[in-house]
Amino acid sequence: KPKLDGKPKKGFRVIETILEPKGVTVTGPENEIKKIKVLRTEPLNVEGKDKTFEKEVSPLISSPHISLVTAEKIKASVRIDEITITKKISQIKIRIFPSDYKIDHNPKSLVVVIEGPQSIIKGLDNSKISAEIDISKLKPAPKDYRLTPALKFDPPVPEIVKVKKMSPATVDVRIYSKK
Repeated sequence: KPKLDGKPKKGFRVIETILEPKGVTVTGPENEIKKIKVLRTEPLNVEGKDKTFEKEVSPLISSPHISLVTAEKIKASVRIDEITITKKISQIKIRIFPSDYKIDHNPKSLVVVIEGPQSIIKGLDNSKISAEIDISKLKPAPKDYRLTPALKFDPPVPEIVKVKKMSPATVDVRIYSKK
């Protein structure tokens, strides 16, 4: 098992540590070998790190009577990534376009829950998020259209930012005659 020392940079965390090979062969007295449940590696320093890194390490053996059969190094890959957070944003205005028709819609705003890297989510300007509905291919009708809005961010956010929930998921839109 890997031994990690320190803490990653603020806002980051160790996602996983992969060791290759996953095991080593040791030799020694049977009664000492039976006591071993797991071997730790020499420490991997993650202090202040904000990127994935690799390092060769050796297993640590606590008994002087046990030794490695081969003196191979272990390749440790430490995956570090930014902390993911979720944020609930209320009162996202719904924009319907084009506006050639008289339109009524319900609700007038949405609530969304988004998830992504802390630096992106915390930096979002709620006033630069909108829910858009394109009605260019629709005609006036005596009933409501139930439409799903598309969330728009200005400036656009990377694909790693996910919309976990949009409430309500659809908007009732009534299209009347031309203005």
